[in-house]
Amino acid sequence: MISNYDDYRKLKKSVLLVGEENKASYVTDKMTSVSERLVRCFWYDQLIDAAKVRATDGRNIKIFSQGEWNTGPGPDFKEALVRFDSDDTIKCDIEIHVRSSEWKNHGHDKNPEYDSVGLHVVLWNDSAGKPTLNSRGESIPQLVLAECLEDEIDTLAARIDMENYPYSSESRVGDCSDEAARNPERLKLLLEMAGADRIFYKAARMDRELRTKNLDTVFYRTMMEGFGYGGNKTAFRRLAGIVSLSAIKKILDAAPHTERAAALQAVFIGASGLLEGFEIPLWDAETRALFSSIEENWSKYSHLINRDRMAKNDWSQRSVRPANFPIRRVVGAGALMADRLGAEPANILIRLAGTISSADSFNTMKKAAAGFRDSLVCEGVNYWANRVTPGGKRVDRVPALIGAGLADTIFINTCIPLLLCIADRNDDRLLRDRTIDIYKNLHSLESHKISRLMLDRLRWTSCSPESKKPAREITQQGLLQIFFDFCDGNIRNCSNCKLPAILKRC
Repeated sequence: MISNYDDYRKLKKSVLLVGEENKASYVTDKMTSVSERLVRCFWYDQLIDAAKVRATDGRNIKIFSQGEWNTGPGPDFKEALVRFDSDDTIKCDIEIHVRSSEWKNHGHDKNPEYDSVGLHVVLWNDSAGKPTLNSRGESIPQLVLAECLEDEIDTLAARIDMENYPYSSESRVGDCSDEAARNPERLKLLLEMAGADRIFYKAARMDRELRTKNLDTVFYRTMMEGFGYGGNKTAFRRLAGIVSLSAIKKILDAAPHTERAAALQAVFIGASGLLEGFEIPLWDAETRALFSSIEENWSKYSHLINRDRMAKNDWSQRSVRPANFPIRRVVGAGALMADRLGAEPANILIRLAGTISSADSFNTMKKAAAGFRDSLVCEGVNYWANRVTPGGKRVDRVPALIGAGLADTIFINTCIPLLLCIADRNDDRLLRDRTIDIYKNLHSLESHKISRLMLDRLRWTSCSPESKKPAREITQQGLLQIFFDFCDGNIRNCSNCKLPAILKRC
């Protein structure tokens, strides 16, 4: 039995010191366990002596930005800024390993996803003399951190709470945090102003589209883009171009009323290419029946849409939970357009604008906005009432094809800006002001990784101890806007940042 900490440490030492390779690779002489995540923290916090930073080929390296910590697939850090000797500064991705040999062991030398890596950062070099090559056979510069850390590995490791990275890193606290702590009310006011600016910017972008397209088309394409939040925005926007509103009208007119949803879903699925290559004969009878229906409807109505077709590899499912797979959004889009929005989807937006303008109280406006969001929620029916993915197991409870969270996101990113466009085009100041009032009072949605990063940089909890995140979405949108205006590409260099000065004047 392990009776105390010293016993545990001895046991740990006895296990970890079996074999010299383990000793050199994963643990220091003082028994500090070294994981890849720890090395990523070293790089993230730039715990290095800049004067000693050299590539294994002898070139000096100057690091202007270590890049953004990547929580998804691919290289560990995205869009770093580095310079070798007196060459031009380059933007590249960074891959981190404990040992240099892990590059090849992990198959990065054959994976094109890692061809964007411009610097391989390792703690120890166990492949001296062997080049680090990408899938194109190009040599990648390598930096050995053990040769340039600012202190002993054990000392640095003791300062790091890996569980909370990347968002609690002290290196990401900006100079703005001191000014924000002194003037928390100014910070909140500035974030609200930035959040309002962000929504007006989106409205301006949509207004430019409205110069060449009608309101129905802009609403439809922007909503479809919203279904692809994450890595599939472009794919959904392309799908909206293939299955256009004119094509939707033709399909809805041609299909019997009871078959409209199935027909439109089949056309969306077929055009997306998401189910190409599936082994249908291996599936259960219910799944085979579904695909038989899809194929039948596709053969009936596919001639009514754009001849362009998408392929399965046009979509991303990496780091996406099954409940959020694009196939579910595609099915949901078909049902939503067939059952509620039709070929003139902006009608519900125009009705909402009328309700807001004529409302006799804010509560009436709030209920109308909530009703609009609810109309976008789409639960699965028939096959999709008990299946998360095609061919998956039947389950009792299945997430909505288009859930409340996604509906809220579309309301903010599509509906609010378009309501502002309608108000501007009709010179309706009442609609404009009331739309902004609704926006200002929306409760915050699930926080974005950038907003979490900015909350740490600004030390939000010191300004607002009662909450870990802002209560209203306009403030979260302000955090995103502040990041893109001041921090993007300049995440470590605060010396020339104007945000503290702006906070003083706010």
